[in-house]
Amino acid sequence: MAAYFPKIYDVVGGNPFRDIELQVSKHNQDIPEFETWDIFFQKPLEPPGSLSQFLFQTDPLYSAASTTLRKQILIEKTFEIQERVDRELVGRKWSRKKIHDAFGEQVNAPCYSELVEHVLSELFQFQKILIHRKTKAISFFPSDLRLWKSDCPIYVGDDDGCWCYESIRPKDLLTWITEKEEDSWKIQWPTADGKMEELKAEVLKRNLTAKRLPGSDSSKVKKEDWARTLGRSQAIEILARLRLTIQ
Repeated sequence: MAAYFPKIYDVVGGNPFRDIELQVSKHNQDIPEFETWDIFFQKPLEPPGSLSQFLFQTDPLYSAASTTLRKQILIEKTFEIQERVDRELVGRKWSRKKIHDAFGEQVNAPCYSELVEHVLSELFQFQKILIHRKTKAISFFPSDLRLWKSDCPIYVGDDDGCWCYESIRPKDLLTWITEKEEDSWKIQWPTADGKMEELKAEVLKRNLTAKRLPGSDSSKVKKEDWARTLGRSQAIEILARLRLTIQ
């Protein structure tokens, strides 16, 4: 074969470094693509923001795309969602102008937005756990756990809007929430409606006792204490029945 390519073989043969093996740098391979926290892998998100988190978890093209392409997808998805808002969220408690502005910021200055989280959850029918690591708190979308369903997917994010979370292993949702509460995390439990006498009677019927919030300046148990205790009990009852799993 050397006869057909004399110049190439002459060059190779005259190379004084021909017997030296090339080593491919493993520097980039040593940079972790994710971190771990609790039962989750944390994947860095660029660009950040509530809409970016949602797309990363639901759109394979977005999660595999470059940052430049992701920004273009964000713009297109923002227009699409704003059109759906005008058709499907008429008469809601949020004004359409506020929603449009909030989604515009997801492109121009992307960050966590409670309003965007609410709108996405309603439009796309998913449930989300939001982790507030700086304040050791956990909130939810929809915010009332008593409205959660077994046929809606569960996503996990944080209020920094800079990470996406994927579970390392499946975990029962109620077990995970109660473990975090025992570890002094503040859980966003729903509050029950009703008159104080009705709330108190239902709490006592469940063999529970209402407690004041830590730091309360009152020595008496108030209506909101009974409402919070009952709402928590109702939410736990529903989650135990649904047996939802973080996956």
